[in-house]
Amino acid sequence: NGTRDTTMNLTFDGVSATTNRWAFVAMFPSLDAIQEFKVQTGNYTAEYGGNAGANVNVQLRSGTNALHGSLYEFLRNDKIDARNFFRPKQFSKDALRRNQFGAVVSGPAVKDKTFFMGGWESQRDIREAAGTNIVLTPAQRRGDFSAVSGRVTDPFSGDAFPNNTIPTSRLNPVSVRLADQYLPLPNQAGAVNYAFVTQPTINWDQALTRWDHRFSDRDQISGHYMLQSYRRPFTGAIPVFKSESKYLNQNVSLQHVHTFTATRLNEFRFGYHRGYRTATNPRKETDFKASDLGIIGLRQGGPDGRELSKREAGFPSIGISGFLGMGESGGSDFDFTRTFQFVDNFSIFKGNHSLKMGADIQRRLSDANTINWPYGQINFTSDLSGNAAAAYMLGLPRETLTPEGQPVSAVRQWRMFFYFQDDWKVHPKLTLNLGLRYDLLAMPHDIN
Repeated sequence: NGTRDTTMNLTFDGVSATTNRWAFVAMFPSLDAIQEFKVQTGNYTAEYGGNAGANVNVQLRSGTNALHGSLYEFLRNDKIDARNFFRPKQFSKDALRRNQFGAVVSGPAVKDKTFFMGGWESQRDIREAAGTNIVLTPAQRRGDFSAVSGRVTDPFSGDAFPNNTIPTSRLNPVSVRLADQYLPLPNQAGAVNYAFVTQPTINWDQALTRWDHRFSDRDQISGHYMLQSYRRPFTGAIPVFKSESKYLNQNVSLQHVHTFTATRLNEFRFGYHRGYRTATNPRKETDFKASDLGIIGLRQGGPDGRELSKREAGFPSIGISGFLGMGESGGSDFDFTRTFQFVDNFSIFKGNHSLKMGADIQRRLSDANTINWPYGQINFTSDLSGNAAAAYMLGLPRETLTPEGQPVSAVRQWRMFFYFQDDWKVHPKLTLNLGLRYDLLAMPHDIN
């Protein structure tokens, strides 16, 4: 409805299924486990609200007296794909391996009384993507920039280095060591001298179940449980800087429907959504420190601050303008969200009026971080010596940002929604929808 997808509201069987920091959805029920869905992008009833975008309601399939089942797999690969025209010549075509497979079964546990549905689905997805960049040549790693057009100057005197060559005594030993140890060498001719392949991988597994029980014509209960594990390993342009994002999400609902009379009924729902997301890198949970690389003073809070803890450990980001830099960002993302939800809806059908009123009470808890440079950032540019790579070899950055570490906010909030809706059928061809809604959102607060 004209907004980002992270502003929508999504519910499974009437209970929320999004995270609290933003409306991020990380659970995807099997298609065969869905009975129906409804998307409302505007002019939705007073029962719904609290978000700027769409309201998406997904109803999971319930069992019946007949046993049903399905087993499936969807396959995509690169066997009949054409080669990407822009892919570097030394690489074959992009690899693609995508398998999505699962099963859903439903039926009676007790005939006419208790019904079940259960499902499982997994996905294995590997997609290569090639790219190119510029890396320091062996000569440049020795300070020889004679092949570079333009002057390479001494930042302290402003004079050009003879033959654009930095004397060995002026090379920064840390820069030399990091370049030799972490930066790849050119692997193709030309100005753009480095070609690489990235390989993001997605692995997720999901299990879900729904149960319905009929006590009598007046009372029925139903509930579901969903569990999804999602892992995304990523290998970038420099394979040593790997990362992996991990998600573990759960969603629970319990609903009781009581029919008072033929024209009056009440629905009560309890929901719980739990989402846990984190990211790792090869140095996280180790004793690694920037000082191990020879970079002194890169501490949280400044040179006189503290060293990063094992939980915060990671390789600082080193950027060289116009060239491939080094460093990692994996391991800086943490989001632990929990939502407890209580919903009650009461409906009355009287003459031409369908009246519905109720409340939606939510307790939201969010422990998360939002970090730009968790391990610190060092940037080299061309304005100091005429060439960013030369400034790097001299060890003279334009700016250095000390690590933020990984502080976690513990945000707590109550959200309460109350509504009244009257659908008045004035004429067989005319219905008036009259609604009143009141949203009470307590100001979120950090308990730290």
